[in-house]
Amino acid sequence: SGLEGRYNQLAEQHGFAVIYPNGSINGQGTTVNGRDWNDCRTNEPNSTADDVAFIARVLDDVEASLNIDTRRIYAHGYSNGALMVLRLYDEFGERFTAFATTAGNQPRDDQTECAAPAVKKPLFMVFGDLDAVVPYTGVGVRVSMRSADDTIAYWTQYLAAEQPTINDLLWMQNWTPVTNVSSADGAPDSRGYLRLYAGGAEGSQGVGPTQLLVKKIHQGGHSMSGSSQITNATGQATLGPKNLDIQLADELYAFFSQFAMTPSAAVKPADSA
Repeated sequence: SGLEGRYNQLAEQHGFAVIYPNGSINGQGTTVNGRDWNDCRTNEPNSTADDVAFIARVLDDVEASLNIDTRRIYAHGYSNGALMVLRLYDEFGERFTAFATTAGNQPRDDQTECAAPAVKKPLFMVFGDLDAVVPYTGVGVRVSMRSADDTIAYWTQYLAAEQPTINDLLWMQNWTPVTNVSSADGAPDSRGYLRLYAGGAEGSQGVGPTQLLVKKIHQGGHSMSGSSQITNATGQATLGPKNLDIQLADELYAFFSQFAMTPSAAVKPADSA
């Protein structure tokens, strides 16, 4: 994802384990960015592997070899990985405490094979309004899915008591701006706007209250803010503008560390076999 270096620093500093699983060669015999995840979309030629079972085995192996606090297991994904995280939310949500996605919109109802989620857990979503791969509108050369605004509406309806308004989404009223601190990204007007939609009830397995945290990157592309991903002209032409004003790994850690499942609710390896 490009955040590995900062994730590793935070893991050393705060004493948690971080793992980076890979998807597999996709069902068409080719690769996209190396490997693909089998996310919920039926209109994309992604992998046909049972990636939910794969992630379950990864967690089982890690928990068997390390002293892991099973009350605090989190999932974050970028691009196709973001859509895989949404699949984990839908089909394996009881194993995780909270979720986060970057540059991944919700699949349309007529183009998904996944059912609605069975749990309610906190979710942090990040969108760039100049994303050249997964466009903010949801429709591009390679993708067709919900727009970012429709994705926000979908998850606030599921998770939060507070609902977004049209002005809230289009004009970012009531959003908290992030001061532009870096000129290295070449995008002086690229800024982040943060909005918390608070939940109305306790989440599943003692996690809560339910909430959706959304960050919009104004003039942001298909990239991880603050990461080591390429920022040259060729890369930006492919992915869209790069924002270096936000350290996303730090924000994800701050978000995740708020939440833990109750001890009796944490799923252990034997429970997920």
